[in-house]
Amino acid sequence: MLKCYNYDIVCQEIPSEVTIAFNITNCPIHCPGCHSQHLWEDIGTPLDENLLSTQLDKYDGDITCVCFMGGDASYHDVEQLCRYVRANYPGLKTAWWSGRSTIPSDFDLSVVDFIKIGPYIEELGGLKSPKTNQALYRNDPSSGLVKIAFKLIILLFGLFSLGVQPLSAQQVDTAAVGIPMGRNWNFGLDIYDNFYFDNREFDGGIQGVSETVFGNKLMPVIGFIHQNKASRSAIHLGAVMSYDMGGGKPYFEFPVYFEHITEKGFSFRAGIVPSKYFYDDAPTAFFSDAHRFRDAVIDGVVLRWSKPEKYEYSLSLDWMGMYSADRRERFMIYSSGRHSILSWLSLGYNVYYYHLACSGKVDGVVDNALVYPYIKFPLSAGTDWRFDLRLGYLQALQQERKAVGKYVFPGGVYSEQNIAWKHFFLRNGIYYGAGLQPYYNWTDAGGNVYGDLLYFGDPLFGFDGRKLYDRIKFGYGRDIIKGISFDAYLIFHFNTLEPRFFSGFTQVFTLKVDMSVL
Repeated sequence: MLKCYNYDIVCQEIPSEVTIAFNITNCPIHCPGCHSQHLWEDIGTPLDENLLSTQLDKYDGDITCVCFMGGDASYHDVEQLCRYVRANYPGLKTAWWSGRSTIPSDFDLSVVDFIKIGPYIEELGGLKSPKTNQALYRNDPSSGLVKIAFKLIILLFGLFSLGVQPLSAQQVDTAAVGIPMGRNWNFGLDIYDNFYFDNREFDGGIQGVSETVFGNKLMPVIGFIHQNKASRSAIHLGAVMSYDMGGGKPYFEFPVYFEHITEKGFSFRAGIVPSKYFYDDAPTAFFSDAHRFRDAVIDGVVLRWSKPEKYEYSLSLDWMGMYSADRRERFMIYSSGRHSILSWLSLGYNVYYYHLACSGKVDGVVDNALVYPYIKFPLSAGTDWRFDLRLGYLQALQQERKAVGKYVFPGGVYSEQNIAWKHFFLRNGIYYGAGLQPYYNWTDAGGNVYGDLLYFGDPLFGFDGRKLYDRIKFGYGRDIIKGISFDAYLIFHFNTLEPRFFSGFTQVFTLKVDMSVL
């Protein structure tokens, strides 16, 4: 039996229709990045003909369509409710939003006017994204399924128009959204903006600087896109315009990269690639929040393999510096993985190897590796609460070849507890072990402090003498509208170093705009 978590009157899910949309629970797809993970649970009110007719009678004359959002675990029940609507409410259209990659062969298409298929893949976005893997179809009695394509018209401020393209009934089209340029070619636009305020007020006796990181990062990217039924390839050209508020000149970088995405969950990007494809949910011991904001592009390759309900793996190479008289050679290899064993249990890892070599003026080489294997328990409670626990071991392997000449192996246990209630969230990260950044305050042969040239993680993981570091993050975040979101939070830092347990706090506010999903 289907269960309904809630319902709403919507105007965008089905074009030109005023729709009552029922959000159905017990979703078996479990897409990473899903904004409605509570719908994975077997919760809610049984959705039967009585409940359905009660709501349809209530909005009689105000709606034109009924949409069932989900129900993949019991799609024959969706089929039966659509058949009931057709028989008893002939003036209403019916729609089904499915997370499956294909329409079930035994589903009766005659009972629906619209059908959406395709799991949500975060990096590809939803139906209005130029890179989406999802497709919405109108069931035309004379010509079968007709794809509804949201085509982005590239003008100064951007205009949207609606077009249609005939497709066969069982076809899944990965075509990007854009301006047609001939057979299988499109021209697309992606605009991303990130406003970031990060004020750190630390105790003067600890590692890490009290400062304010305050800036804005705008990234427009155009793409020449080729697609077919099973894959999508593109060449992207763009610019990153970063500006530190209150001082300094704007900083420009120019991403130019090749992208290939397949329907089977493989993606490949090579060139000067926006860093949003590189970073994931690694602990801040790997990459601090400020480093993620400031690092706009990576020079190299990013590969990902994913099956949303089961696994996701990545492998990247970032070539950060080419040897010259003034510039040190340096590069990073980074990989992460997650594999779901059960609905409440997954295994994963994060690992990087970073090589900081010499320049024409500075001798010396440092190797820096960090590994984090972990076990994760994704849980939820009721309809509004979400909880997950991650437990693992952070192990560093570092060698300062010139001054030390051997590897050191600092490490310790690291656990994260994430609790969310509606739009509020609390993340507590606890590390117990040796300092992970033993060379942070060292200088190289040229008198330069290693600092964040060698370490990209939160510096509070690193100073010597500490046994415990506790990082408590509390805040509020939500989408203002689709594609525009903000987060406001505080981070409290605690450690066992003298003279006091409380090390200071960080105040953060971010506003993000992603026009590819608007």
